[in-house]
Amino acid sequence: MNEDPHIDIDQHNRLLTVRVPYPRTLPRVGSAVLVEHDGRALLGIRQKDPGRGDLVIPGGGVEPFETIDQAGIREIRDETSLDIEITGRIGTYELLNRKTNTHKVIVYSRARIVGGSLNAQTDISDLRFFSKEELASLSLSALIRNVLVDAGWLQTGNSATELQHVGESDE
Repeated sequence: MNEDPHIDIDQHNRLLTVRVPYPRTLPRVGSAVLVEHDGRALLGIRQKDPGRGDLVIPGGGVEPFETIDQAGIREIRDETSLDIEITGRIGTYELLNRKTNTHKVIVYSRARIVGGSLNAQTDISDLRFFSKEELASLSLSALIRNVLVDAGWLQTGNSATELQHVGESDE
């Protein structure tokens, strides 16, 4: 850990709060959610490195003591302003890239919208729902293409296997 624990003392309420930093180790665990609506799937443009400018399925890191579903719901709300309900699991994939010091294990889920209105926030921009036909013509990373094949949104290529390894040249 790079930081020392921090202690807050609230004498008025007789409350002691101890904050211990959570170590940022590799691999990191992520939760990404394929939001499906009216026969279309939601993707957006990543706005941070690594992978800035890539078309991605929204998601992000799982916080300590947060479930995969809770992380997915939080990330979709933070990145898209949508409220969702997780409807199932697509699969678990591994992303490795030594050049960018990236090692992530990402659980991809599918969801439906239950509220909110689409508005790009934080780490993603240019959010858009794509039809199967539109998805087939897009330039996608191997990881995103494999997830979409496994989810039944694309029919090309071989289906990815559980805990898919995406090669060094990707993302």
